[in-house]
Amino acid sequence: MRKLKTTIFLLLIVLPVFAFADDEISGSFQILQDGKVIGAERYSITFEEDGQVTTESQGTLKYDQSEIKDYTRLIMRSLSGPIHTYQREAYLNQVPKELAATYQGGELLIELNEAARKREKRLQVTPSTLIVDVGIWHHLHLLIHRYSHRVGGEQSFMIVIPSEMRVVEKVSVKHIGWEAVALSDGYFMAHRYFINRQDMGMTVWADKQGQILKIDVPLLNTVIETIKYDGERATEVEPVVSESSDLHREVVEVESGGDKLIGVVTRPKALEGRLPAIIYLSAHGPHDREGNVPMANVNVGTRELMDAISKKGFLVLRMDDRGVGESQGDIARNSLSVQALDTVAALEYLKGRNDVDPSRLALLGHGEGANVAIMVAAKRKDIKALVLLAPCDRPLSILAEEQIKHRLKLEGQTDPEAWKRNPVAVIMERARSHPDLNFTVIGGRAVYLDLYREWFTMTPVEDLKKSQAKVLHVQAGMDLQVFPHFADGFRQVFANESRYTYKLFPKLNHFFKPSRGTVAEYADPNLKVDPAFIEYVAGWLGANL
Repeated sequence: MRKLKTTIFLLLIVLPVFAFADDEISGSFQILQDGKVIGAERYSITFEEDGQVTTESQGTLKYDQSEIKDYTRLIMRSLSGPIHTYQREAYLNQVPKELAATYQGGELLIELNEAARKREKRLQVTPSTLIVDVGIWHHLHLLIHRYSHRVGGEQSFMIVIPSEMRVVEKVSVKHIGWEAVALSDGYFMAHRYFINRQDMGMTVWADKQGQILKIDVPLLNTVIETIKYDGERATEVEPVVSESSDLHREVVEVESGGDKLIGVVTRPKALEGRLPAIIYLSAHGPHDREGNVPMANVNVGTRELMDAISKKGFLVLRMDDRGVGESQGDIARNSLSVQALDTVAALEYLKGRNDVDPSRLALLGHGEGANVAIMVAAKRKDIKALVLLAPCDRPLSILAEEQIKHRLKLEGQTDPEAWKRNPVAVIMERARSHPDLNFTVIGGRAVYLDLYREWFTMTPVEDLKKSQAKVLHVQAGMDLQVFPHFADGFRQVFANESRYTYKLFPKLNHFFKPSRGTVAEYADPNLKVDPAFIEYVAGWLGANL
């Protein structure tokens, strides 16, 4: 099971008995990850006559082979603040962690006791600062209750995360609409909000009384859902996938290395004969043909992008990655070289179709897929054009290290050696130091090391020199996955070559969607691929393929 990122990520079983009243919100959540129940949280939020707000919770969470038990109590002098006191007690394998926070004179003093280790930190906060601790889901009620529907739009708040001893100065809450939300016992009407916590994004559904019904945290593939809810029911609404009337779609099968890879071919209905053809290569991690990322429950916009390009006069092939969706194969062994073999198989498949012009073939790769496109193009002369969306100009091991350090900096981590304890860093070190080791075990699952060893030996710039294809290199200025300076190696070498075009979109993120520079926005279902970016890429392909 993939780990939940937290210092102490804990949740509930039994609450003390409270006097329930109209000015109290209480209930129970079940926590699901990858569709499996891994924990529960039971909570109570009481609004006193004098304005004081008290929240309490107890819970459990399965963490690898262990179980965490948790208790929290928060007192605020009013919903608008300030914080009075906060305490949290957690037990992992009966080993306690105790946290206490007290507000006084613009400071929040946090004291954390873990076994024999004691730490404390003073954070500068405003009286209106809210505590929204990591893994304590009922705290999100406080943000929802602070949101003003009269004002509407996007509203910002300051929160403190005591377990991580840090302040997040700008957490935005945006009201999306009033809609049906699916719970385990039916569909109910609720307000939908998107919460951007800078490093984490989540969608929250709450009823008219402000009681949270469901929380979707895509980057953790985690859903928190209320149980035994009896509210306003809605007619079941099934998602409808709209098909473009301009495109003909055909589900196809490509054989590679003894496995069947399933994908879809699109082409404009109005065009006959042989068309220029494009193969889409996805970014790092598992993706299906539509751009869904099963491990994170987000959509990167693949279908949106490639359908728009296909309408401009191109035949497009996009596939479920090996081991994803309907494609056969093992995700865990999907190394760069395996992806390259699958790309070659897709090229040969297209060349055998009677509606493809074999002299006009292109690869459009995103992130890691862009680097795979370069690897393939370095060994073939039948690729006329390459569209490289956020490729990396050096070994991916260097990029991974910088990504880890950047994330830790955002989280306020000051230990310069902390990045080495990240699971990806641990895997890379084992791959480097144990050349004969086939796999290692991280978080209870086997991780094959060939993929990571290939990261060390990559030579993207040298490989691109070997290609004869025309190249469009596109970078996003707000990219937090492949940072913009990882384009510099390509730009320095190919700047004077007529076959190379570089374009920067300064306000877009890694998925070429509008960005404010946060990872949290990846989870925002309302963000779409930038139309100007799509038009630019389609225009370049029209002129060069």
